[in-house]
Amino acid sequence: METGSERDVGSETLIRESKTLKLKLQEARKSEACLVIVLGKPLGKRFALNSKTMVIGRGSECEIPMLDTSLSRAHAQVLKKDNGRFYVHDLDSTNGTYLNDQKLIPRKAVEVKDGDFLKAGNVIFKFIGKGKIDNVFHKDILYLASRDDLTGTLNRQSLRSCLEEGFHKARMSKKHLSAIVLDLDHFKTVNDTYGHAAGDFVLKETVKVAQSAIRGDDFIGRFGGDEFMVVLWDTSLTNACIIAERIRSKIENHNFTYGGKRIPVTVSLGLSALDDSIQSVESFFKRADGAQYNAKRNGGNQVSAH
Repeated sequence: METGSERDVGSETLIRESKTLKLKLQEARKSEACLVIVLGKPLGKRFALNSKTMVIGRGSECEIPMLDTSLSRAHAQVLKKDNGRFYVHDLDSTNGTYLNDQKLIPRKAVEVKDGDFLKAGNVIFKFIGKGKIDNVFHKDILYLASRDDLTGTLNRQSLRSCLEEGFHKARMSKKHLSAIVLDLDHFKTVNDTYGHAAGDFVLKETVKVAQSAIRGDDFIGRFGGDEFMVVLWDTSLTNACIIAERIRSKIENHNFTYGGKRIPVTVSLGLSALDDSIQSVESFFKRADGAQYNAKRNGGNQVSAH
């Protein structure tokens, strides 16, 4: 038999779920129409269609830039009419543009509707109309799938995707790109001395402190137990060194207190900046990781650049 307290808990849960759904519906009503990548990289990425015209292609000038070599530099264009309807047409691309498996005639605009699939080269997008609840759910699913469970940063797979995107974008636009590899000093000692729960707390706090030292369009991801990478867009090696030192200092001086005990925490940071000698994402990462190893080998709690 259900008790009064069980009914109260059940009622509170229903009220909470109802409020959450209401907020999601409010968010959906305000959402712009968008294209979501459902096949290709980066999987799940959303592009809000908030301009009159948006070009899909490999060119750095495209509003919807793609890395896939199966796309032309300017592959297809999405048009937003004054009546709120959207149209797409192929821009004489090499591999063609398809709407729901029908190949488009170059330069002939065809209306695209909610739920339609748009194929450009090997990449498939789903079109989600303005104010649709799918817009919110796709965003939530992407967020959950791309995040590290403990720290909330990008997980290993998403970090690599973002690094690849930044690498190719910097190559095409000729802009700076820098990476910082961050590793906690003596983290095993923290776990052994204070317990794994304290270790988890230190990891989460470290991320918060690091995020407070970078810009909103930079990103941080976790690729190992206590190993993180910060990717800095349009940032030279000199400025990246300044940011890395800021992160190091903030963490050293932060009050990590768990269970009434203060835990001393320092980090070793290694960084690299993209230049002509770096030919791949792997070598870019290895250069920053090697610099971090040098910082650790030289005593830790320091910044090393390569």
